[in-house]
Amino acid sequence: MTSLRLRRLVTKRAADRCEFCLIHQDDVPQHHEMDHLVARKHGGRTVAENLALTCLPCNRHKGSDQTAMDPETQTLVPLFNPRIHAWREHFELDGARIRGLTPTGRATANLLQFNFPVRVDIRRWLIVKGRYPQRVQLSGWRHLSHALTPIPVCISFQTLTSPSGRPSRRQDAPPRPMRPSVWNRERAAPDRLP
Repeated sequence: MTSLRLRRLVTKRAADRCEFCLIHQDDVPQHHEMDHLVARKHGGRTVAENLALTCLPCNRHKGSDQTAMDPETQTLVPLFNPRIHAWREHFELDGARIRGLTPTGRATANLLQFNFPVRVDIRRWLIVKGRYPQRVQLSGWRHLSHALTPIPVCISFQTLTSPSGRPSRRQDAPPRPMRPSVWNRERAAPDRLP
């Protein structure tokens, strides 16, 4: 199968959502990536059964790991695998936070840093907009029967502006962290802003 056909299959199967944190790829600045559940360096193949659609933060935090420590029991457990596990059996939403229900869920949530403050703020913003979570069903694989409904959350975000006073993002875009180096460059050369 060609890589384009494989990517389309993986993306369609995941309904354009990260298979770990469930964020839709339209709600993040980078396209989601295909992650090898069993890394190639560990003998994993590039086939549909070994691939998951992941957002950039989940993919970077997971790396080639297949196991992690459960923070509660301090035991080594396998990470959540969307090809063999059901999301709802291992995780639940608590407002905008993703809480692990099982040792696998807790270890995965901890390793992938689901509840890093910026990620929680983005999910909170998406909940207010009614865009997270949505009913998701992964066709052809174990179904994610997310009968999850948005939880009302009160939050206000001010429109971010760059040091030059121009808006730094679309009005309806979720908040995004900017690296300090980006802010420093903007302060040094505001006339070079796009």
